[in-house]
Amino acid sequence: MKKAIFFSLWPLLVLFIAGCEYDHPKAVWDPNESLGNNVAITSIEPAGRADAGVQTIKITGEYFSSEILKNWVFFGGVRTSVLTCSPTELIVNRPNTSGDSLSVEVVVDKAYILGKYPGYGVAQVARLYGNLPSKNIIQMMDLDAQENIYALRNDKSVMKISTNESPEPFGSRDFRGNASDLKVGPGGQVFIKQFNHTNLYVIPAEGGVTVKYGSFAKQGSFIDFDENANCYTVGKNNGVSVLKPDLTSAVVGDYEDLDATWIRACNGFLYVSDATGIYRSQVLGPDGSLGNKAKIFDLTQVPGYDASSILSFAVAQSGNLYLATDNIKPLLMVSVEGTAQPFYSEIIIPNSGQLVWGNGHFAYINMTEDNPTNDIFRIDMAEQGAAYQGRMR
Repeated sequence: MKKAIFFSLWPLLVLFIAGCEYDHPKAVWDPNESLGNNVAITSIEPAGRADAGVQTIKITGEYFSSEILKNWVFFGGVRTSVLTCSPTELIVNRPNTSGDSLSVEVVVDKAYILGKYPGYGVAQVARLYGNLPSKNIIQMMDLDAQENIYALRNDKSVMKISTNESPEPFGSRDFRGNASDLKVGPGGQVFIKQFNHTNLYVIPAEGGVTVKYGSFAKQGSFIDFDENANCYTVGKNNGVSVLKPDLTSAVVGDYEDLDATWIRACNGFLYVSDATGIYRSQVLGPDGSLGNKAKIFDLTQVPGYDASSILSFAVAQSGNLYLATDNIKPLLMVSVEGTAQPFYSEIIIPNSGQLVWGNGHFAYINMTEDNPTNDIFRIDMAEQGAAYQGRMR
């Protein structure tokens, strides 16, 4: 009789389990992991709110990094650039956002606890303006005494944008060649300069088609009026010509060496720019005669702007200059003492073209053909613009 033989599997199972390790995922929470320092925000300056004109914001706190690239700062979820840093202080650019109660957050590399500061206000300082159709590029523009905008588009039409932002057709330019500048002048008429030519054209205050107004002594491209209704033009190495109210013209000043890019008559001076500098001459009398020019600003001396060009500029009542450039930070503010700093550098986009001040603290700028957004922006400059007397007469 055969006997059954039984084998126990239990010892083999024990040996199998002992020879294998269970491959489990790493724990989500490691109680021994270092969480770094607890970043904290204790105060923000300006306190409570950054109003128009504020360019930078100071954040005071604890455990910030002393390396700029290891700090990230957000206002209402929108990141802004850190300019300087220390373990207890960050200087940041004004953010490209606005609101009355924005959460401010500071994230520091290798610190799990971020710093938070609730309820900070940032005023809106720039926005799209005018409700214009985007299909036509705005080549140039100016404002009248009531702050209505007159904008010449690349289809040769001139649109009037009232202060309620309702655009309507105003007129059109009807001359050969290209237009290079537009200004509202005496009597509320809209003057348009023919590029690199002696001709000046005008649309009557009630609107319509351009008619020839007068001729300058020499060719020019950019124009502006002074308080005596003299119209100045300047262009490429032809100096400055003045067209007087009696329609006689003369060459004035000593600007023949400049390839000019813009012109402004205000504060008793005529200001002229070329690609890299701003010059000015005192207006000596009602005939538009000028004193010698003096260079008051050199763009090549501003770090980061030495390869940039001035496209236009505006003058404040205080004498501060605001330059529109082709730089990635397009607006530059130059104080009367000569110091320069980017203006709303996180907010204003390139390429910004003609910068035109209204009658208060708002300025307007159009985007150039190089920018996909062909619109007008209104900017709160936080100070009064110089009175442009030509449009007031």
